[in-house]
Parts: sequence; C-alpha cells; structure tokens
Amino acid sequence: MPDDDRAPDEEPPRTADAVPGWVGALLSSRFAPQRAFQHTPDGRVALQVPRFDGPILRRWLLPRLRRPNFSITLDELGSAAWDLCDDRRTGEEMAAILSRRFGDAPDLRLRLAMFLRILVAQGHLAARPGTEP
Repeated sequence: MPDDDRAPDEEPPRTADAVPGWVGALLSSRFAPQRAFQHTPDGRVALQVPRFDGPILRRWLLPRLRRPNFSITLDELGSAAWDLCDDRRTGEEMAAILSRRFGDAPDLRLRLAMFLRILVAQGHLAARPGTEP
C-alpha cells in the first residue's frame, strides 16, 4: 500500500521548478516566422493573419475582401520572443536572452515553450530540429 493518499493513476504534485518533459524537447528546436508582421509604434509585434487559410476560400474570398488580414498584437514578452525567432537560435538560447532581458520572470522557460508551441500549432512559426548549425 502506498504511503500517500493519492490514487494510483494520479500524478504526483509538481514543484515550482518542475516543468513538463515536452518543454526541453521543444526548446531544443529552432523557429522561423511563417507570417508577415509589423512592429507597432510602441515596439510590439503585430502578426498579419489571413482571415481564411483554406485554399478555396483563400482563392475566392480573400481577393474580394476589403481587409483580407487581421492583426494579432503580441505582448512585450511575446514580441521579444518573436524578434528572436530567426531560424538561427534554439529555444534554449532564446530563453537565456529573455531571462537576461526580463530578469527572473516566473516560469519564463515554461511560458516561452507554451507560447512557441501555440504559434507553431497555429502556423505562425515553423519549428525544425536545433542540432543543425
């Protein structure tokens, strides 16, 4: 019988320093922008995203729209991370640069990994293995 009161399939509680295993794998990758973007006057990044991504809608509807793109404005940390996505730096290198810039922001590595994972999943960034020079 286990010494604690957890169910057998329940995860052990995480400490503040523990991060999920996927974080290290993701941060070993390199990232490159896949969308057009602009810098706003206050220094933030605004991604330009097409209203329709499908090939049929893109071909038939986008040319007829007055504003075929919408804009996603990133916060200060997101904008700094986006500017570091140049297909040369790994996520770990980006995390080190961001930690120097933003100090001891809580869970910076985890926040960066979650941010990058979302942007890759939505097609805003491309990720490739970081072992290549």
